[in-house]
Amino acid sequence: PVRYVAEAFGATVDWEDSIKTVYITLTKVQNNNDGKEVGGFKIPADTDLIVTKMEGVEEIEATFHVNLLRNNFEKQKTDLKEILLQKFEPELVDEIMEHINQKKEEAYVLPEKVLYSAKNNQYIWINESRFIDINVYVYVKGYKFPTQP
Repeated sequence: PVRYVAEAFGATVDWEDSIKTVYITLTKVQNNNDGKEVGGFKIPADTDLIVTKMEGVEEIEATFHVNLLRNNFEKQKTDLKEILLQKFEPELVDEIMEHINQKKEEAYVLPEKVLYSAKNNQYIWINESRFIDINVYVYVKGYKFPTQP
């Protein structure tokens, strides 16, 4: 029933049977046969990586959700790398992937990490992961990330 209400308001609804989870995306994304576009990133149609633009959070350009329980965890990470390389320096993307690759099982707590692209004047925040999701937030150009402790 949530699908009908959400779609009536322009949201898209995806069901991930393997983890019994509903994903509701409130922001419209441009879809085509080759995939979709979110925050200026081209997302392949065949990815299991969840990519969204958070509604009402203007400082975040795109959010990437890698999930240990979704289909093909390794492909999600490969897709993430390829997508990030569309905008960011290879060295920075390698640093992001090196950090994310530490999480191989749910029990491992992946620490938070903030990275900066001097080329794009953009911050990338990898949220601390205590469970099955690894969330990567790409902030809009010029956003001043709060000072780190």
